[in-house]
Amino acid sequence: MNKNINNNSEVNSIRARAKQLFLYSGISFLFTLTLWCWFAFSHIAYLSAWNLSLRDAFITFFIISLLQLIVEANITKQIWHAAYPGFLATMIVFPYVIGAGSGNGIPDFQYLNPYVLASVGIATVTVILTHLQRKAGRIPAFLISFFILALMIYQIIASLVYLGYYLTYGSTFAPADFLPIVQTRWSEAMGFISAFISIKTLILGIVLLGLLFIPSISLVYSGYLNHNSNHTPQRRLFLIIELLFLITGILLAGRWIPRCFPAYDYRVSQKYIHSIQIAKDAHARNAANLTLTNPAFETLANRVPGTVLLIIGESETKDIMHAFTPSYPVDTTPWLSNQKSSPNFFLFDNAYTNFPATARALTMALTGVNQYNWKQINEVANLMDVAKKAGYDTWWISNHNQMGGSNSGVELVSDTADHDLWTKPAESPDESMLSLLQQVPKDGNHFIVLHIMGSHTKYTNRIPSSFHKITVPGKTQNEIEYANTVAYTDHVLKEFYNYSKDNLHLAAMVYLSDHGEDMTYGHGGGHITWQMLHIPFFIYLSPAYEQEYPDTARILRSNEKKIFTNDLLFDTMSGLLKAPNSDYDARFDISSSSYDLPSSEALSVWKERKISEDPSINT
Repeated sequence: MNKNINNNSEVNSIRARAKQLFLYSGISFLFTLTLWCWFAFSHIAYLSAWNLSLRDAFITFFIISLLQLIVEANITKQIWHAAYPGFLATMIVFPYVIGAGSGNGIPDFQYLNPYVLASVGIATVTVILTHLQRKAGRIPAFLISFFILALMIYQIIASLVYLGYYLTYGSTFAPADFLPIVQTRWSEAMGFISAFISIKTLILGIVLLGLLFIPSISLVYSGYLNHNSNHTPQRRLFLIIELLFLITGILLAGRWIPRCFPAYDYRVSQKYIHSIQIAKDAHARNAANLTLTNPAFETLANRVPGTVLLIIGESETKDIMHAFTPSYPVDTTPWLSNQKSSPNFFLFDNAYTNFPATARALTMALTGVNQYNWKQINEVANLMDVAKKAGYDTWWISNHNQMGGSNSGVELVSDTADHDLWTKPAESPDESMLSLLQQVPKDGNHFIVLHIMGSHTKYTNRIPSSFHKITVPGKTQNEIEYANTVAYTDHVLKEFYNYSKDNLHLAAMVYLSDHGEDMTYGHGGGHITWQMLHIPFFIYLSPAYEQEYPDTARILRSNEKKIFTNDLLFDTMSGLLKAPNSDYDARFDISSSSYDLPSSEALSVWKERKISEDPSINT
């Protein structure tokens, strides 16, 4: 009799389990279907492809079904609640932004794939830990709650930042834009935030964080209060299954989180920093191997002794410089506009940056790497090395913060100068650099790089209160403030030019910007516009230079309308110094008769953008 009762009990138990599995499978199916319908609504492509989308749908369905069975609660029950905020934030934001922010590209499911599997993995870990927490002591329960809250906050903040980036730039996050985040100083970060994120938007973001965090903390806290609740003893088999599922969730999350924002973007930035560190280690060898192909007595330092000045601007677009864009309603560059008719000045109307962010742009501009020669940063010398070989005492004078550690191409080059001087405090009005320039001896051959703040955000911080402001009718306040930085830079260039000409035997002066600036989107890899890529570029040759090298002046004049990208600065400066070398190519030297960069081959954004697509070329 007892045997029959036991058999009936086991049968009933199996039937109950089967019924539960059927119910949980149905709920999991509806859950997965709803999720994939949202992906379709977000215009994610290739949802019918098994190798990505349908495979992930099956994994999601399978894990959610078994997870409900293990914890004996469907996804509406309290034990699941702590997994809601992070999962929903990720699965609502990322599909929508990937679908809406891919521009002309196809919002392929492969871009969403890491977020789906990482979220399923984190949800699995959260639910299993919440279930285990109920049988844990006070301290383990607290530690579990803290870990669950950390996962939740990570997902929510990542989702909000990604959404905020999309609302600002209208695109998915560009990994290249993470590098300035890693390298920037607090003052620069605050300048960017205040320039492109309004107080209203900032307050809204803080309120949104509060609205998400308060219920999230409440959910985790309620889970903590339920520890040591009365539960039926767990069979060892189920405990083993729980632990196996916990390990599965950890492995799933651990595999896919590094491929999601922001972990993936951080890895990309660290890869760039690592490449710079490798280049730093290889620098001594590359500098020693650098050889001039001209005899030393034929360099500019020997034929026309004096100073060569290279001024690197910041965030200046030629579109708001009257000297380059005469149609601009106000003369923002009175000094340069006046010099435009001088036989000693050469203004290049079709100059472009190689990338709309400082670190990447100057990595190419200051070294023998460019978009066309396929060289690596650890294989080449830099401009300071060439100038030293050509007979110059080298100087780096900067109004930027001294980062240290050589984490970018800028520091890689500045660290190799014979002398480096930095404004104190940094980011003062650029005119303060004049006192540092005055420390250069008046005699001798000097190659000087001046790295100014120019038009870097926040624009109003770039101009001293004593500088006479201009107004630009019909323009936004943001553009008027920017135009004033352009006018102030013109004034600063005039001061540098006059001082160097009167005191340092100025032989040549070159000015170009690292990249341009868009009046709505600033600069960066997120929403790239041509205004970000248009840069000013001019060269001054002294009468003594032109007398000694008349062909150079003639060639520069004939090349003024040709396309130039600033990753060719290394070759052009080598040519101007009359120091062609083992890393030099005359085809990339705009002062050479061999210069050859047709519009069909000119590139920007590190080979991603063809300059021939710029509408202004054909207007």
